[in-house]
Amino acid sequence: MSHNIYFDNNATTPLDSRVFEAMKPYFDICYGNPASQLHQKGWEAKEAVEMARKKVAQLIHAKPEEITFTAGSTESNNWALKGLIESLKEKNPLEPLHILTSNIEHASVKEPLLYMKKKGLIDIDFLPVDSQGFLSLETLKKNCRSSTKVISLIWVHNEIGTIQNLKEIAAWAQENHIYLHTDATQAVGKIEVNMDENPISLLSFSGHKLYGPKGIGALYTRSLNPKITLHPLLHGGGQEISGRSGTLNVPSIVGLGKACEIAQLEMKNDWIKTSQLMTDLWNNLKSEFPQIKLNGPKVGTRTVYNLNLTLPGIQGSDILPHLQNLCVSGGSACSSGNLQGNPVLLAIGHNPNDTSVSLRISSGRMTTNEDFQKAFNEISKALKSLRFNEKEEVHRVL
Repeated sequence: MSHNIYFDNNATTPLDSRVFEAMKPYFDICYGNPASQLHQKGWEAKEAVEMARKKVAQLIHAKPEEITFTAGSTESNNWALKGLIESLKEKNPLEPLHILTSNIEHASVKEPLLYMKKKGLIDIDFLPVDSQGFLSLETLKKNCRSSTKVISLIWVHNEIGTIQNLKEIAAWAQENHIYLHTDATQAVGKIEVNMDENPISLLSFSGHKLYGPKGIGALYTRSLNPKITLHPLLHGGGQEISGRSGTLNVPSIVGLGKACEIAQLEMKNDWIKTSQLMTDLWNNLKSEFPQIKLNGPKVGTRTVYNLNLTLPGIQGSDILPHLQNLCVSGGSACSSGNLQGNPVLLAIGHNPNDTSVSLRISSGRMTTNEDFQKAFNEISKALKSLRFNEKEEVHRVL
């Protein structure tokens, strides 16, 4: 069994043991199909699914009927965008349809939009963000057209930790009769997400980012002011209000519900604890290695679960062999570097020729004080062995 120090929670969180316990009976005892409503096993499964739906809805202050279960954020993002655009096109086939999004969206938003553009269904503008990853309302207003019907914007950025001012953007979108979809994968269960206070049309998230199982997620679809209608994702038996046919994954749905229930009770304390630990980690690293650069907003104005650090003059092939005990993710702005080029770093102003590695350190509920101390020690040891403090701050640009 691996004893690595885990700091890659933005990729996936460990399964909470309480979630695992809640899921167990639905593998070997309550194994019925919720679509089988003529016997006890089916009733048990159906009841479990609907209870989980209520728990998910409660976490984001939504109605249970506004929650549809999916395989995760990628599916939810695809369905939200394709389903809405197909629905709008069915109503007005000849009306031009313009979409606004940012240039730092996840691939599961960007790729479906590019696919629909290639099909001639939509026109898109990928709008620039500032050096901290924020998309301003002024930029949205400047690029809005009479044909703009949909905005898709990530709420909390998975790489650079930016928390968009979605409440202000949602209010403006509603005033202008524009549908707003958000990829809330790093928001739900970590910050306050309230559909009563934010007129968001569609919201996507995954279970495995909030200590639930992999392969399960949800799509929130607003039912009033306005009511959102999506073209079905899957046709067949009519499950999930005929939107996503197929036998429901009951154990994982139960797990997602339990994860949401726990998050509702504990996410504020999780945030406070992690905020202090992550701030201390950043302050200690910056104190020992002043040339380290923080990507995204400054500490205190970003998600507390994420630090994205650029190490000037250090390439991935240099440092990764020294961090074998530390689970982090990384990349560089330059596609010719040793790790895959990162378009998000380019979007916030990094030099496209810079091969310096950037490390994403993402913590979570299970990350301990000892883990933070070990992570600092591992990074410090690695940088000292590479004589990082002796390198010029203005490093070689290829």
